[in-house]
Amino acid sequence: HAAHDDLLIAFKLMYLHKELKKHTKSVLAECNVSSIDEYSFLLHLNAQESFRKMEIIALHNLEAPTGIEVIKRLLRNELITEFADQEDRRAKRIKITARGKKELSIMKPKIDSVFAEFTAPLTLHEKVHLSGIFDKLSGQVNG
Repeated sequence: HAAHDDLLIAFKLMYLHKELKKHTKSVLAECNVSSIDEYSFLLHLNAQESFRKMEIIALHNLEAPTGIEVIKRLLRNELITEFADQEDRRAKRIKITARGKKELSIMKPKIDSVFAEFTAPLTLHEKVHLSGIFDKLSGQVNG
């Protein structure tokens, strides 16, 4: 039974991931951002001055080639800019541009609304509890 329960949890998480992607697709279709990862990169870059490329890729749990593609699309759309890292000449840093901030300000309320609708069936207590469970599953909490 334990193996079946584990499979069920994994299946339900994958299902919810796909469901959330489906819900955000309509918002993304109206924007210069083509994926939830691109949106999330912009969100993080708006909250912090800049990131090393590999730093933000790791933060999003992406494989390097996938993360580089996300960065290339954002650069191509001039939503971010890249520059040399002062501490490590081999590394490049990225930061959000004014155009990226504008795009984010248009998208954020729409994405927030999608997320709110998605979690609407949950009480605040359930949301906090579920977030703690997800942290535990992703290894962000010790013990």
